[in-house]
Amino acid sequence: MTFQAKLDAEREAEANRRGLPLWKYDMSRATDTGLIQDVVRDNIRGPSAAEIDAAIRQEQARQAEAAMFAIPEAVVDAIACAGYTTKNCPQGMIAAATRLIGEGLSPGAAGATLFKRFR
Repeated sequence: MTFQAKLDAEREAEANRRGLPLWKYDMSRATDTGLIQDVVRDNIRGPSAAEIDAAIRQEQARQAEAAMFAIPEAVVDAIACAGYTTKNCPQGMIAAATRLIGEGLSPGAAGATLFKRFR
């Protein structure tokens, strides 16, 4: 019996002793229990009420800004993707964003282009 065959037999015997299929036994040894608990805890918790409220306020401010300047929402989104607001963006960025959106770019792609061009 080779060394690897001996290890496999020991693994199977331990899995049988615990009453687990071999694959479950292997998985229990492959991943740290603490890591699994962290993943489950993160997925169960979800965002806090404060995080949700902050996201709602941020979206309302973004929509109000778009309405105040009569700038299309896609243009405001493109500028936000570039890391600016319509109030603090460099001169010419709104016009460039409008042109890029008019050419058919998505707000994300237009924002990436603006980021490169105005940094």
